[in-house]
Amino acid sequence: MGSMTQRNFLDTYVTSAHPSRNYQQVGALKLVDDSTTAAYLYKGRAFPLGATLLSAKLRVRTYETPTSRTRTLELRRSQPRKGLSRLTWNNRPKTIGEGHLVVTKTGPLVGGDTWWEFDVTNHMQAVADGAEWWGWRLVSNSALWVYGAQSGGDNQPVLETVWSDAPDAPSQMFPDGGRIVATPKPLLRWDYTDVSGDTTMSALRVQIAGSASMTGAWDSGVVLASLPELDLSETTYPGIPGAAWWRVCVRDGANLWSEWSDAVEVKYVARDATFTLSTPAPGGTVQSPSPVDDQTPVLRWSLSGATQTAYRVRVWNVYDFKRPIWDTGRVTSTDTDIEIPSGVFRWDDQQYQIRVNVWDDLDRVSVPGSISAYTQHTVVYMNWSHPGPTDWMSARALNPWPMVELEWGRLVAPEYWVILRDHEVIARLEYEDTLQADGTHRWVDRYAPPRRECVYSVRPGQDGKVRGNPPGSGVPVVSDPVGIWLVNDRDAVCLQGVDEGTWGMGELSAIHEPISGDRVVQIRQGMRGFEGSLSGVLIGGVRGLESVTAQDWNAAFLRIKRDGGATLTASTVSVPVVTADMVAAPSPEVEEQYGASFAFWQSSKFDWDAL
Repeated sequence: MGSMTQRNFLDTYVTSAHPSRNYQQVGALKLVDDSTTAAYLYKGRAFPLGATLLSAKLRVRTYETPTSRTRTLELRRSQPRKGLSRLTWNNRPKTIGEGHLVVTKTGPLVGGDTWWEFDVTNHMQAVADGAEWWGWRLVSNSALWVYGAQSGGDNQPVLETVWSDAPDAPSQMFPDGGRIVATPKPLLRWDYTDVSGDTTMSALRVQIAGSASMTGAWDSGVVLASLPELDLSETTYPGIPGAAWWRVCVRDGANLWSEWSDAVEVKYVARDATFTLSTPAPGGTVQSPSPVDDQTPVLRWSLSGATQTAYRVRVWNVYDFKRPIWDTGRVTSTDTDIEIPSGVFRWDDQQYQIRVNVWDDLDRVSVPGSISAYTQHTVVYMNWSHPGPTDWMSARALNPWPMVELEWGRLVAPEYWVILRDHEVIARLEYEDTLQADGTHRWVDRYAPPRRECVYSVRPGQDGKVRGNPPGSGVPVVSDPVGIWLVNDRDAVCLQGVDEGTWGMGELSAIHEPISGDRVVQIRQGMRGFEGSLSGVLIGGVRGLESVTAQDWNAAFLRIKRDGGATLTASTVSVPVVTADMVAAPSPEVEEQYGASFAFWQSSKFDWDAL
């Protein structure tokens, strides 16, 4: 329900005594009979067109009465007129004949204490229904002065209106446009708009017929509801026979009904083709997952009885369904197989859910409980337990650098190597890229988490399959770097004498204060990870790094600045960051030393397991 109290009217009065004069700027309005003097008042519409006026009251206040006697005030709607500043007795407009209002008072009318009240609900309802609006003409049966708009304060005329408007006719119907659903009793939805009054939805009514004319329509009757939707499976509707047209109207909290929506078409065609996921083996569950020893398995499926036009493949960690770790999106294609790329199955002995959706050549649309696609899913786990591991392997921390060096050997050469840290794949390397002159293989993990034990293993890869190592064969190692480091694929910079800096963990959140109650709720949508700034010195001759000069550190620092991204290694964390405001300035007092500072923001999702 909307309401408005309006003051600051536009008003004036005109008189036959001075037929060409206008009295708009005076603080009081003179009233006599309509043959000698009349006042005109105007205030713009405060309510929307189409509103239902519940009440409208116009009040004017007595300014001065020369004698004590019975007086009658008459209020009529004005016909079109000139602007109030140009209104005179000579060009005064006529009034609308019907609907005039009369108020009579008897006895002393004390100036400033007597209010005259008119019930103008019918006048305002006509305006809400679209009638022209030019304000009112006010006259008296005998001389009387009332306060005008220029009087200011509480003496001004007052118009109080209370209204309720009917909801808009529903639109944005769903399903519509002749789209096809796979259930004969879909959930129908639409938008609900009610801009003022009691805007809560209280009821709905749906009609369904075989044509847009709605002849012989099935009628839901009045259904009490607060949401703009109707589940046909919960009604007596027998089901869409093949095609149907439907429309809806809604009622708001003030018991006002909207107009009927436009009728829209929906079709029903059952999803009766046979969709089969052949590899990996379908039907795997969390309790009985299908084993997979190929890091890049090929998915294959078939659709019999319909023509495929598109597909979508998604992979989730089976214990985290918040978002997929790989998603093709909807791909328009008739292909019935796809290879999952390297890097999706990153964890050994981890379970994954694979879901495949396939669309046919009909213009289908998803509704709650009945999606437009054929779907199959399976649960798999990586089973890298085949024989043929590396013959030997070692790992050592390259202290004081924040890195770990792996070395290994294998008599039979594979096609490639897969490096795992704590059972997570961190690199896939070609055989030749790690081969040393002495026949051994070597690789350096430049982004090793510092000061905590990590277990490394190297797995040979052949024909798309990754060979496992015996249980417990991983090599544990702890790196213990000096200072705080910025590292990328080419450079590494050590900051000494680092201050505590400004470390933070940004959040995407909002504070909500309930209308009632004293409990404040914080809703967190996500974490941005580490962010802040650090400063320290780049100094040559650091213990264990004696061969590196301050100039070397400075050159590496500037190259990282140019690249704009690095991994920040500090305490027990090693996180990818984007850097900015990187400054390295030579010290005016100490040779072989640069003051350095930078700001950073973590550039990958926050990993609580890394703490």
